[in-house]
Amino acid sequence: MYTAMVEQLATAHDQRRATLEHLKRMEGKSEEEKHAELRLMQAQMLENVVDNCRVQLAQDASNVGVRCELGKALFERAMMLDDPAAASSVLREAIQEMGQGGALGEPTGMWVAAVAYQALAASATDPAEASASKQQAKQLFAQAASRETDSERRQIFKKEREALDQAIASWSRAFRKGAPVAAAAAASDAGGGRAAKT
Repeated sequence: MYTAMVEQLATAHDQRRATLEHLKRMEGKSEEEKHAELRLMQAQMLENVVDNCRVQLAQDASNVGVRCELGKALFERAMMLDDPAAASSVLREAIQEMGQGGALGEPTGMWVAAVAYQALAASATDPAEASASKQQAKQLFAQAASRETDSERRQIFKKEREALDQAIASWSRAFRKGAPVAAAAAASDAGGGRAAKT
């Protein structure tokens, strides 16, 4: 436990240092250049989260909280990609991770897996895979909702689901038109609240 805390602190320090370096590089740049720098910074931060989660899971594969963070980070990384095939590959990786370590036995694990399946339904080029992923997402969302007994949290669940629907739909339209993806931040915000509940 102590080792994991030290690793998390070291990762946080590295992320702060990287953020400061990016901010310095953005001085005097155009809005388009700043946007590109911010996307690069977000991608690097997600890579750090993924790497840190993998290190922790190598030490304790049954840590559902860390596995959910890994799945969420992989989902967010997929949402930053403009290529449907590349995004689908990352989403399949997220789904595979969520199927291990007992994650699907917890509401948060069901939620993260459902989000990944829903995004895969939007990015998959194979109609059969898209249809199956959509059905899996629907089932997992329903299972997660049925496990939630607090009415206020169920309302939060509903609002987050609606926000995710919009973000994923926007992302899907963007890459099908060949436009830069702009939905990652919205999807991250929408998915953060639920995924944080372990």
